[in-house]
Amino acid sequence: MKSNLKYKIISDTMYQTPDGLMEVRILVVTLTKKQKGDTDIVHQARIITFVNTTKKAPKQISLLTNDMELDPNDIILIYRKRWEIELLFKH
Repeated sequence: MKSNLKYKIISDTMYQTPDGLMEVRILVVTLTKKQKGDTDIVHQARIITFVNTTKKAPKQISLLTNDMELDPNDIILIYRKRWEIELLFKH
C-alpha cells in the first residue's frame, strides 16, 4: 500500500494480544479518485494492519483489500503465502 494514499476512515477496530500489543487493526475506508469533468469514483475498502513477527525485527504491514467479507487473519495468511511465492521467483 502506498504511504501517500488518501482515504476517509469510516470505522476503526483494533484487536490486541493479552499483553496489550496490537495484533490486527481494521480500517474501513472510502477512497476517492478525482476524474476530469466527470463525477468522482468512490470505492470502499479495508486496510488491515498487523505486526509481522516472523523476522528478527517486527515490522508493521498494512494491506489494502476490497474484500469486505473474508476474515482478516485469512487475508494475512493469503498475503504471507503470496510473498513466499514471490521470494521463490526472486531466487
